[in-house]
Amino acid sequence: MSAPSALAAPALSAPALSASASDEFNRCGYHPKGATHLRTGPGKKYASIGMLYPDDDLHADKKKNGWYRVQVSGKSQSGLKANTRGWVAKSQLKRHICTILH
Repeated sequence: MSAPSALAAPALSAPALSASASDEFNRCGYHPKGATHLRTGPGKKYASIGMLYPDDDLHADKKKNGWYRVQVSGKSQSGLKANTRGWVAKSQLKRHICTILH
């Protein structure tokens, strides 16, 4: 005997990204290719928030004029706090490679 489907509780999940947003950015994140500035806006004319280095883990969520808005996944090597957001030139980033199991 099974319970009526109308009584089933909805599954809880994180909000889904739009297809374009989830496909556009690397799910596994990015690393800077070398020492680079995290900036307040998408361009060199914007102030530097701090430095990023190759071992820093970043996730992107927006792009504008060849720049990605990124969020630092953990405390950066230069001391930026986890979740700090700023902009980095796309040319300064390399995709982090990971394995996604289904």
